[in-house]
Amino acid sequence: MDRLPWAARMHDELRLWSFEEIEVNEPARADWLKSAPDSAQLALAVLAKFDESLAVNQVRIGMEQSGSNARDLRVTLQFHVGEELSDQFLNANSGYRAQYRRDWQRGLSYNQHLIVGVRSIIAQKGPAEFPGRLLTPKFDDLVGRLTTRDEVLASLVPELSKVWFCAKLITVTGGILRLPSGAVGPHLRLDESTHWASISRDDADSWLDIKGAFVGAAGPYQPKSPIERAKKLQEKGEA
Repeated sequence: MDRLPWAARMHDELRLWSFEEIEVNEPARADWLKSAPDSAQLALAVLAKFDESLAVNQVRIGMEQSGSNARDLRVTLQFHVGEELSDQFLNANSGYRAQYRRDWQRGLSYNQHLIVGVRSIIAQKGPAEFPGRLLTPKFDDLVGRLTTRDEVLASLVPELSKVWFCAKLITVTGGILRLPSGAVGPHLRLDESTHWASISRDDADSWLDIKGAFVGAAGPYQPKSPIERAKKLQEKGEA
């Protein structure tokens, strides 16, 4: 896991957007965005946070029902990464969205690399069963549910799973906490006419969210095409 499967460092130094608006309002934040590690190191940092969270039983786990068949479930894994890493991962010129902006296929490859890393950590270090929650197709909480490691791995198909910031946080005791969008502050400036929201949250709200594929009788699937998601991320920076 020490290198990514493409020449990430070759392109990370190429600026896609500026932090001018952020610098005016939040100079310290602009500094850590401009000094962010390359994409390979950011991926390693995210995976290290997942590893740490799993080791102390701090990963939130849900099994979400499909809207087409409630028996088909997909896993959601949520883990805390903190304000600075979350900001760099989502907004730096070497971060997650930057990979899609450069090329949607490059973004897919980066996303898959992260999923493969999470799968490896779970396979090597995860318990046989995880305490979690059963969720409706609208991501409402239903009831506590033990989820097996095999179920998690079956859902985490690299080509069909996705990483994003957490919008609805699963609570340990039941219920869903809606987190702030983080998109109301200064923007990333791509050019004179193109601006993207910069996703910034307080430290306590800085969680990432991994969604696997629904697993049905015919195999794993996603209702929305990962390629369509990738192209939307490339064009608009939104999933």
